[in-house]
Amino acid sequence: NALQTVVSRRISANDSAVLTIGTISGGTAANIIADQVKMMATLRTIDHATRENAKEWIAKIVQDISHGMGGSGETVITKGYDLLINDKQVNDVIAMAAKELLGEDQPAVNEETSLGVEDFCYFTQACKGAYYSLGCANPEKGFHAPGHNEKFDIDEDCLPIGVMAHVATTLKLLEMK
Repeated sequence: NALQTVVSRRISANDSAVLTIGTISGGTAANIIADQVKMMATLRTIDHATRENAKEWIAKIVQDISHGMGGSGETVITKGYDLLINDKQVNDVIAMAAKELLGEDQPAVNEETSLGVEDFCYFTQACKGAYYSLGCANPEKGFHAPGHNEKFDIDEDCLPIGVMAHVATTLKLLEMK
């Protein structure tokens, strides 16, 4: 519970972060107190300052609670993917191309911030870029599970639209050069 206060009390309500304790393991039998416990977590934020602040608080909480209970605690943070930040100009071009392709009334662009992680972040660090998802759900055909779900599948009828969107975006970007 104490680690959840990193997000609820140490990060502004105007900011976004997710801390998920994914595994807790220790001991070998129900009637023997474990000499150590290992917890693994995922931390996702939308900016570097929030990430660093959260990491400091996680380490402090682990240390303080362990010490308070007469033990010791160690925090090992392995760097995962960096933040993926879309370039606004490229994002606007993608939105324009999608609206021209699909029509103004289509909900083609969702500009909400996402806490998802993606190795595409390294491309956007090397050059201007923007990551977007092609919506390929089709509940009428049974395609409705989200990504990272064992039932995830796509309606392949959306693939030509995706190719056309890529081509339209590329042509618009080339026109700007």
